[in-house]
Amino acid sequence: MNTRIKEIAEQATDFVDIKKNTDLADDMDIESWVELYNQKFAELIIKDCAEIVRNSLLPSQNKVPATVALDIAARNIELLFGVEK
Repeated sequence: MNTRIKEIAEQATDFVDIKKNTDLADDMDIESWVELYNQKFAELIIKDCAEIVRNSLLPSQNKVPATVALDIAARNIELLFGVEK
């Protein structure tokens, strides 16, 4: 597993464990824990991807066509998560 994915998994686990230990979620069963974990894990991945795309398309930083910037963003996302092209 790639380093960033491990970090995101830890963040999602911490989030759910903190949520579980609150008074509002004392009765959280394993299915609810997994559902909340999956939701947070996906949210964190999407935030990383969105940040890469935003940074790739900033006009002040890039003087390249949008299609090239999007290709760069896609490749950066693949690299961040250790996905082979």
